[in-house]
Amino acid sequence: MIEIKCILCGDKQRTSILFKKSFSRRDINKTVFSARRNPDSVHYQINKCERCGMVFSSPVISSGNILKLYKNSKFNYQDKAHLLSKTYLTYLRKKTKYSQKSRILDIGCGNGFFLKEIFAKGNKNIYGVELSKDAVSKASKNIKDRIKLTPLKKNIYRNDSFDLITCFHTLDHVIDPNNFMKTVFNYLKPKGQVFFIVHDVKGLSVKVFGEKSPIFDIEHIFLFNENTLKKLFLKNEFRNIKTFKIRNSYSFYDWLISSPFPLKIKKPISAFLKTTGIGKMMLHLKAGNIGIIASKRYQPKRLGKKVAKR
Repeated sequence: MIEIKCILCGDKQRTSILFKKSFSRRDINKTVFSARRNPDSVHYQINKCERCGMVFSSPVISSGNILKLYKNSKFNYQDKAHLLSKTYLTYLRKKTKYSQKSRILDIGCGNGFFLKEIFAKGNKNIYGVELSKDAVSKASKNIKDRIKLTPLKKNIYRNDSFDLITCFHTLDHVIDPNNFMKTVFNYLKPKGQVFFIVHDVKGLSVKVFGEKSPIFDIEHIFLFNENTLKKLFLKNEFRNIKTFKIRNSYSFYDWLISSPFPLKIKKPISAFLKTTGIGKMMLHLKAGNIGIIASKRYQPKRLGKKVAKR
């Protein structure tokens, strides 16, 4: 286990404990690190920096062990991928300068479901990085060779390569977000944009369920609110920063299953939803996700002063 510090305050942090740890060693396995599992109330010690409000897990297992767990994790949300793609595309078109000529990198792309949608609409300049071997193996043939099975790091691509970099529900899992953001910054073209989505530690889910909220789990290391998210991007030289609440769309049944209600409550409600058909109806809800758009600060090259010859 390693200690984690506030990524905004570092050694100047003043922390308090929000929730004590609720896991044992046997809880650390590839199944737990597979996305979209049912809420299990298993989490590290959750801390809060009293100086800036940053919420984070500490201590956590080492980055090497985390990478191994994600490499062996399963991609198990194929049935939700089309709904996620629809949501991401909606905000992409509304909030960014995206065009079909944009060269795009999607970080933590899973099986490439979002890239697949963009590809189908005519943009062939798509690339992705993903840790899960299972996820990449399930990518469509026409985009699989565009996905690199690797964590985000230096020297995968050339600097200044992308017009747009997207990252959905991955930043929360990163053990060193400042280094992560520096790499993103370097890969982005001058005046290029990023579009990230993360969980909101001040969102509806936390307000309703508190410690039982699904965002408090053994995968999430840093948990943001709009203010701390902006500060991270500012610290790493991004500008034109805008945050906004994300409205997700799932069926009533899916919302129920992903909630932390106990099984004895879920079971009869689930049966009722299926019997009546209400479970298939869609519910559009801002349940606790933040979107952020930011730009790479443009730094024109300084030309040396010419000295006039006499």
